[in-house]
Amino acid sequence: MPAKTFPQGPEFRLQMTSDVLVTLQHLAWRAIHHLKMSSSEFVILCIAVDTRWRSLVTEMTPQVPESYYESYRELGKMPLATFTGKVQVLNNLALEFPDTADKINAPPMEGMAKCVTLDDEGYSLYEIKPVEFKRPHLH
Repeated sequence: MPAKTFPQGPEFRLQMTSDVLVTLQHLAWRAIHHLKMSSSEFVILCIAVDTRWRSLVTEMTPQVPESYYESYRELGKMPLATFTGKVQVLNNLALEFPDTADKINAPPMEGMAKCVTLDDEGYSLYEIKPVEFKRPHLH
């Protein structure tokens, strides 16, 4: 099935980030508490898969089968990839977007983690609060 086209840009990236915020916050929490990284050592990424960033998605998440993304396409949704990257990913993005390199490479505020959302139109940079996701216990 051919990929559906989506209007992209800042509003689309904000919606992407909002849709998976709980996952992004948990990834940040996991990087700090399980991987023992400081918030200046990692970045959380949220990438629209069917974009020019597909090679980064494939490189960073080789274990994810194409069928996973296809299931989202079949529902008419843009498949998203979310993962934790080392801070070197930011260095590469700064090369891609030299006009805002200082902003990209700036450390996050205390108690926050840096999150970059990418689509064909560019990137949006957010600071998110690391939060552990706990499944509710059903009684």
